[in-house]
Amino acid sequence: MVIIGRARKPKKRSHASPAFSYGMMRAMKWDYLIFTSTQEATDPELANSLGQLGADGWELASVTFEVHADDNGDYFERNYFFKRPLADDVPPPA
Repeated sequence: MVIIGRARKPKKRSHASPAFSYGMMRAMKWDYLIFTSTQEATDPELANSLGQLGADGWELASVTFEVHADDNGDYFERNYFFKRPLADDVPPPA
C-alpha cells in the first residue's frame, strides 16, 4: 500500500467572518447620473463625452436602448446609467 497524502481534520469555522460582522460593515452610498443620447454609438463626440464622465470618476452601470417613433420617423435613444461613490463631505447635486 502506498500513501500519497493524509486527509486533515477540517478546522471548525465560525459562520460569520469578523470582516462581515453586523455593525462593522457600512452600506456604500452612491451618486447616480443618467446620460441620455440620440447619437450613434460610433460617434466620436459620444465617445468623448462618455470618456470625460469616466475621467470624472463615473462608472458605467447599465445602458438601455429605446426606439421612438415621431412624425419624422424612428429615432433611437440610449440611456447610460452611471454611479460613483458619494463623498461624505460633498452634498449630492440638487
